[in-house]
Amino acid sequence: MMKIQKTVEFVHEKKKQGFGPAFEWIANNSHCSNFARSLNEQLSRNSFLSDKQLQAAMTNTKPMRVDTRSDNFQKLFAAFAKAQKGAKRPPIFRAGVEGDAHGIRLNMAGPNAKPANQGCLYVLEDAPYDERAYLGKITPGGEYRPSYAATDLHRKAVDLVADDPWQAALTYGRAMGRCSCCGRTLTAGKSIEDGIGPICKDKWGL
Repeated sequence: MMKIQKTVEFVHEKKKQGFGPAFEWIANNSHCSNFARSLNEQLSRNSFLSDKQLQAAMTNTKPMRVDTRSDNFQKLFAAFAKAQKGAKRPPIFRAGVEGDAHGIRLNMAGPNAKPANQGCLYVLEDAPYDERAYLGKITPGGEYRPSYAATDLHRKAVDLVADDPWQAALTYGRAMGRCSCCGRTLTAGKSIEDGIGPICKDKWGL
């Protein structure tokens, strides 16, 4: 109880110093941002965050540029809808462009997502879990809302997915040597050429 009170007092004091948006960002993004999650865990554990950490969190509170795609992304959402039928695990779609060492990965917001994220696709860096950056979200209405971490290469990969998911899968598979859907290494000649394995190709309707 004392720790909770100490945390409340710390947050209240820092909000008076102008860090209110940082705490709001941490609370709203702990489910999808490793950085926000680590800050939230540290705050709960130690009842403290340094001004440097809070300033870093504040950079994420700047208004995000909205990239409107109107009718685009429909093929992508349709592919996710097909892949989700009978799936034991949440489907993941990967894409990339030349020059990007990791590429991006997309997954549907879960049933416990905040109302504003329901039906959205999260966009993350396709990197090891501890290094995976949150790159924004794609809304059912066809808007990509990039995060501060999204680079021009990430946006280019999202553009490719918006225009042609199949081409995005092919580009990723050929560049990374892995299936753009399940992430397994491609070994068969046809799968390497397609950038996706035959089972995933049918499962996703690509």
